[in-house]
Order: sequence, then structure tokens, then C-alpha cells
Amino acid sequence: MLPALIESFFKDAVKLQDEAQQAFEARQTEELRRTAHTLKSLSKNFGATALAELCQTLETRAKDGVFEGAEDLLTRTAAEYEKVLNTLEKLRENL
Repeated sequence: MLPALIESFFKDAVKLQDEAQQAFEARQTEELRRTAHTLKSLSKNFGATALAELCQTLETRAKDGVFEGAEDLLTRTAAEYEKVLNTLEKLRENL
């Protein structure tokens, strides 16, 4: 069951990051807030606290309508996701 959950996380997280990037580019604050919130919750479920914290910051800025710094946050989120991905892949291999 855990390998299926990890696989689901991989798919969902990538989709959410893509949606967040598109929302940022289109300056859609509500969509950016929603995707950041969902990715934050998903990250917390897997104990990816650093990723969740970045998403929280992005969510708060989007809620406030602030796009300044969002591009950097999206870049940092993608980098942190890669770390989580590597960790979860190792975990999945050991199951």
C-alpha cells in the first residue's frame, strides 16, 4: 500500500507544481493559493516539512495577492520536491 501512496504523491505533486506555475504566470491568485495549499497538505502527509513550509509561504502570499518573490518560491519548491522525491524513492526501494 505504501508504494502506491508514494507513487500517488509523485504524480499529484508534479501536477500541482505545474498548476502553481501556470497560475503564477497567469497571475491567478486564487488558483495559486489553492495549489500551494493542496501541495502543502500533501507534503505534510509525507513528513516533507521543508516543502510544506515553502508551500505555506507561497499560499499566504497568493492569499494576500502578492506575486513578488513567488517565482523564487516556486523554484525553491521544485528543488525541495526533488529532495523529497529522492528520499521517497529510496524508501520505496527498501520496502
